[in-house]
Amino acid sequence: MLFWKKKKDPSPPRESSPSQKAPASDEEISGVRTRPSSAIVSPPKPSQFPRKRGFVSPFLTAIRSALHAEVVLFIRFNPESNTYYIDEVSGHRTHVALQDNFSLPPFLQELREHPEARTFSSTEFAEGGLPYADPSISVPHILTVPVALPEGTGFLLADRKHLDTPFTRHEHYLFTEMAQLLGIVLREEEPAPPPSRSRRAILKEEMERATETGTPVTLTLIYPREAHRFSLQGREEIEKTEQLIQEYLTTWFPSLRTEKFGELMFGIFYYGSEEEAAAWMHELNQRFLELEGPLNKGFFIGAARLTSTHQTPEAWRNDARQALLEAYETGAITYFVEET
Repeated sequence: MLFWKKKKDPSPPRESSPSQKAPASDEEISGVRTRPSSAIVSPPKPSQFPRKRGFVSPFLTAIRSALHAEVVLFIRFNPESNTYYIDEVSGHRTHVALQDNFSLPPFLQELREHPEARTFSSTEFAEGGLPYADPSISVPHILTVPVALPEGTGFLLADRKHLDTPFTRHEHYLFTEMAQLLGIVLREEEPAPPPSRSRRAILKEEMERATETGTPVTLTLIYPREAHRFSLQGREEIEKTEQLIQEYLTTWFPSLRTEKFGELMFGIFYYGSEEEAAAWMHELNQRFLELEGPLNKGFFIGAARLTSTHQTPEAWRNDARQALLEAYETGAITYFVEET
């Protein structure tokens, strides 16, 4: 993993991807990468786009461009009719025969239990009882992956009608990761805790404590790398996993305050210097990697150190959330700090 501190850059920011690596010129310390909070240029805050078509549409367009696909479809479940429908499309779907209110064929039902992307042909779709394209049209490569959503499982589909080149292994991986990110964003509407223990109140308490003690504090958000697997197994599995994460955190770090900040997401408050916080984040992830069981794939970790720029609890939390999103995109622990 990487640690870097990046100074302000007047040039336009570049979009990151899971395959990008940190520039060699950046400073590295303790296996965690930091960026100045005053110079952050990140994706929109999750609170700005849950369930809004304005987010999903450009998201699908970005996927279509990355995969050189002709069409990308986002399919969602309708709990009222117990059927599926096409929620969003990127590209010209003139060859796509899917209509709203259809049921899943068995091979897609099985895919819900195995959340990696798989490639099917239009012939396989037709044989499974769900015609993807007009019978006169052959679509050899339809990349398909489930998306864990609040109301059930959705699907992303991408096709290459005019390309004989199959989707590569890396493109399978990328499609799986993007489906997971879409699920994370659309599940951000989870109800907040009761008012007496609201996340805002928790953050405000820690801001006041840091001011009173004069000790630097970092809000660290963690999210399992295998979260999509737990989400697809239902609410009971999610709750069991959350309990397990909480038990590990309180056992390993009993002096640190740990709070739930969303589905499978936890916030930990670390008091100490920037270097100490970075070293602790690396230790935290390493402990999970050394486990046996479902959590040994590690965590996405994003953190924000409380600075004078954080005038409200929301500002502090938003920086930590942005760091977590960037950690997801790059695969590296990401730590936003005040620029020096």
